[in-house]
Amino acid sequence: MTTRTRVNPLVIWAPVSVAVLVAAFVAWIGWPAGPAQLPQGASTADVYLISDELSEPAERGQTDGWFGGLGLPCGTDAWYVEANNTAMCAALDGPKGTVVVNTRDKQISLPDASQAALRVWATEADAGTEQHTTRVLLVQDSTAVAIVALASPATAAPVD
Repeated sequence: MTTRTRVNPLVIWAPVSVAVLVAAFVAWIGWPAGPAQLPQGASTADVYLISDELSEPAERGQTDGWFGGLGLPCGTDAWYVEANNTAMCAALDGPKGTVVVNTRDKQISLPDASQAALRVWATEADAGTEQHTTRVLLVQDSTAVAIVALASPATAAPVD
């Protein structure tokens, strides 16, 4: 009579379960994100001033890779941002506050009060320096959504 050794099911299922959990975690952390979009209508966004002196152009199409923010194409002190068919490693100052933005048919506009707030924050940041802030980055839920040129603050360019 032959005796068969029975393998405890725990010996099989424990490593399989751990492997599945690790794979799910890696996929969740590193799933490539699509471009951020503001919801239709009025919403709020945090304002970060872009330092033109410290920001650098970057190659379009860089992504954080399959491991999300661990890739860091711009290092630890700048954000990679694509807008208007250009890319940059943006050095940011902020958040300075929150503004209201209106989105309609992929067009982003800023009400007068939001435009005035942007000018005030830029003027305060530039006071006593030779720096002149020309752009701001709008961020919603920790994701860049638009760039506003302070020369024409009524509209914003969505982030690609």
